[in-house]
Amino acid sequence: MVTAAGGTWLQYGWKWDPTITASDFYACLSTAADPTTCYGQYLSYDNNPGVTTEAVWKENWAAAATGGGRSVLFATPSFQSGISSSVLQGSRGVPDISWNASINGGVLTYLGFLGGANNGYYIIGGTSAATPQLAGVVALANQVRQQNSKQPVGYLNPVLYQLSASAFNDTVPLTFGTGAGVTTLDSNQEYGSGIPGMPTTSGWDLTTGWGSPNVPVFVAGLAAAP
Repeated sequence: MVTAAGGTWLQYGWKWDPTITASDFYACLSTAADPTTCYGQYLSYDNNPGVTTEAVWKENWAAAATGGGRSVLFATPSFQSGISSSVLQGSRGVPDISWNASINGGVLTYLGFLGGANNGYYIIGGTSAATPQLAGVVALANQVRQQNSKQPVGYLNPVLYQLSASAFNDTVPLTFGTGAGVTTLDSNQEYGSGIPGMPTTSGWDLTTGWGSPNVPVFVAGLAAAP
């Protein structure tokens, strides 16, 4: 089984609060002797104890965003028949689901293959970080299935469209920041690319699919599937 994921920007106990626009941030980087002087202005945050926000992954400061869209090769599969034809336009739509892919709030990972002083801890983001974590969640479901004398879930994609809505955390447009820095994350348009992104909406969309798994319900749903 191959697992792949779209990206979200998970913030637990804190909230991104940009005070300058992305264009101002890059202007600062182009002139600052020390780039860290620009980080505090754009990569600021507020304490948000006990509160979680999860937006589409679109970090303008890093010119990075999640993928997603309509296939130019594959037609809409039967398991996506419940998705509006105006969204899919006869094509296979991706992603099916997502996981935290943010760099600002990413995964602290030890890399030991770089050699010498380059070995050490790095903050890893992107769907390259999201996908193996999601694969681990699916592995938990397969472990439960094995305990119940069932085969692994196998072809995962159709099963995702049979789970209840409570198995996912729906990713919807969210607004952060104040004043000139106010930013609404509502698509996967990569900053500076000039290429229109796909919209992030309530329900299934072409940036985050169903959203991120609500892990206890998600695992139980996969474990209970035929």
